[in-house]
Amino acid sequence: MVMSGSFPDSLLEEIRLRTDIVRLVGDYVPLTRKGKNYVGLCPFHTDSKPSFSVNGEQQFFYCFGCGAGGDVFRFLMLKENLGFQEAVRELARRAGVALAQAGPVAARDVLAERCRGICEAAAAFFRAALREDGAGAAARRYLAERGLDAATVERFHIGLAPPGWQSLVSYLKGRGHVPGDIVAAGLAGEKQGRVYDYFRNRIMFPVWDPQGRVVGFGGRILEGDGPKYLNSPETACFNKGRLLYGLHLARQAVREQGCLVLMEGYVDVVSAHRYGITNAVASLGTSLTSEQARLIARYTDQVVLAYDADDAGQVAAERSLAVLRE
Repeated sequence: MVMSGSFPDSLLEEIRLRTDIVRLVGDYVPLTRKGKNYVGLCPFHTDSKPSFSVNGEQQFFYCFGCGAGGDVFRFLMLKENLGFQEAVRELARRAGVALAQAGPVAARDVLAERCRGICEAAAAFFRAALREDGAGAAARRYLAERGLDAATVERFHIGLAPPGWQSLVSYLKGRGHVPGDIVAAGLAGEKQGRVYDYFRNRIMFPVWDPQGRVVGFGGRILEGDGPKYLNSPETACFNKGRLLYGLHLARQAVREQGCLVLMEGYVDVVSAHRYGITNAVASLGTSLTSEQARLIARYTDQVVLAYDADDAGQVAAERSLAVLRE
């Protein structure tokens, strides 16, 4: 069996056959039919006239301006800054092609998929809780006092973890998720056989991966004991040292402006976007990791550090600068 990377060529061909390149590209670029081809402005360089062409019959694209070209995998790799295997998995998911036929699927990959599904369900629960009276009203007041309007709150899917010990757990169990998976997704703890909500009485900020999938959360306490900010623990789908908060919302602005603004926290980024600085992301802590620096490098080599002006922020900025220069 011929293999490309870790995937059989027969599997890659099936994904190609099930993926309409015109529709795929059209999700990102307005296209106009011109003869047998479709044309539009190139998404990979500053284009003043339609130099980007898509051939639906032969399933390839080419830009006569910058020379970018290839098949559906190459397009998604360039547009979403993905590796080849990441692009294959994403297109397989969209096309409904089971990757299990490429060989045994790692148990951690299966668990990661379940965890992402649970995180998506939790995000919907938190958003609904924010709209309710009581604790929801207090949370909305806090957000308003921070200058965050309803449109910004909605854009970032900000929500509320209610103060109860089993509010989220009960909700997720009612939708068929088993307690063990809820714990594995970082949304519940377990003690003496009792499963309880990991996040309680906190403003909730979903954390997305570069593909825009919810993989974890950061929670800002409203009142009571506990750390001011609490992040999801590491799970099969969440490792905060490999993620940048807000990247999936900022990447287009980063490409257009050729620069990324790196901040410390959730509220910093949300506030920046609220006032038009839409190329801002956060490092989910005060220490930028080498994995995060490599992720930034996929999009730009120009970074503005906008950490807090206190001593801790300045030390963090110096550390981050050293990591970025590596």
